[in-house]
Amino acid sequence: MAEEYRIRLVTLGGGGVGKSSIVKRFLFNSFCDKHRPTVEDLYCREFDLETMTLKVDILDTAGDFQFPAMRRLSIATAHAFLLVYSVDSAESFRIIKDCFQARTI
Repeated sequence: MAEEYRIRLVTLGGGGVGKSSIVKRFLFNSFCDKHRPTVEDLYCREFDLETMTLKVDILDTAGDFQFPAMRRLSIATAHAFLLVYSVDSAESFRIIKDCFQARTI
């Protein structure tokens, strides 16, 4: 019997940089070019590997800072992060760096 592991992957980044698009492309092989702001979405996927089953909870977070308590909890409960920024926006890269500093979270 294969062992089971569960991890939580949290997406972080500014609004409109493509966090939801990346997650949906990975999970569902789909893409929507219309931007709809996310509050928080949770997806669960199971991967059967040769010697284990990996259960991944993917938490797609909001890109704005309206919910700082939710962001703190997301960071505290994560095992891994997907950091997303726009290559044509220095501000979106700064937001990624600020996500782990006390003044933002």
